[in-house]
Amino acid sequence: MRAVLLPTTFFLFSAAGNLHAASPPKLPGTTELKNDADLSAEMVAGIDRLAMKEIDDAVASAPPSPLDPDAWRERYRTLLGAIDERIPPVEMAYIATTQEPSLIQETDTSTIHRVRWPVLDGVDWEGLLIQPKGPPTARVTLLPDANVTPEQLLGLQAGFDEALDLTQGGCQILIPALISRENHLSGHPPVGKSTNVTHREWLFRQAFLLGRHPLGYEIQAVVAAIDWFTAQTPNDTPIHVAGFGGGGRVALAIGALDERVSKTLVSGAFAPRENAWQEPIDRTFFGLLNGFGDAEVAARIAPRTLILGH
Repeated sequence: MRAVLLPTTFFLFSAAGNLHAASPPKLPGTTELKNDADLSAEMVAGIDRLAMKEIDDAVASAPPSPLDPDAWRERYRTLLGAIDERIPPVEMAYIATTQEPSLIQETDTSTIHRVRWPVLDGVDWEGLLIQPKGPPTARVTLLPDANVTPEQLLGLQAGFDEALDLTQGGCQILIPALISRENHLSGHPPVGKSTNVTHREWLFRQAFLLGRHPLGYEIQAVVAAIDWFTAQTPNDTPIHVAGFGGGGRVALAIGALDERVSKTLVSGAFAPRENAWQEPIDRTFFGLLNGFGDAEVAARIAPRTLILGH
């Protein structure tokens, strides 16, 4: 065995040495690459220059938005990834077990229940429903920031210092849970590996490649809730949407996309989008600077009411 392998091995190394020694022919008009710099860093810098130039060009030559409202809204939905068909009809269900009821608080004027409603095929959404004991004066979707749970917003759970008392105004209020920026589920226990990637970023990185987006899913959840609102009696009760922080971005989009919303309140979410690349990665969208910035979106809400807070 040794007598066979040694000559063979010697032959292979000799052949490799001869091949290495031969100088490859040079292509006409080319020279050898001689650069001691970090080529990977130069590549990233070049990508950065290209991206910043594309942003500047988009702002300088942004075409006017389509005049037709339906065409504009269809394009906006596509850019936000809110394009999948929702499940009709929407049935709002209480979340309860034999150990824990759906009712978590009751006052003289209203009740607060944990609820769930269908949005897309295989996708349900959850939140809290404040149900007045009399006819509702308005139906409101209230959207907290992604770091604030519906329970924290109402002071039913620790972690938020600006809790609201929403049980006295006579409104029917739905508070959806947004996709959080926590990372406690960003791992797989059987594998034993975890990451600090937030839940929003984890979802964004998969959805964006398929033309979807976390914000698009949240928009779909709110529109499904509005479908449920309009099916209630009386069905002429005004519908409002309000949000702050991450919820404000959802509220702004909903106000422009759904004409059933008569009033929109946006707090802490109205700003130029040219520097979105400096924000969390899940605020990345494709093509919003071409006629779909916050100002253009706000203009589509008119003549309905839009209230902006900073």
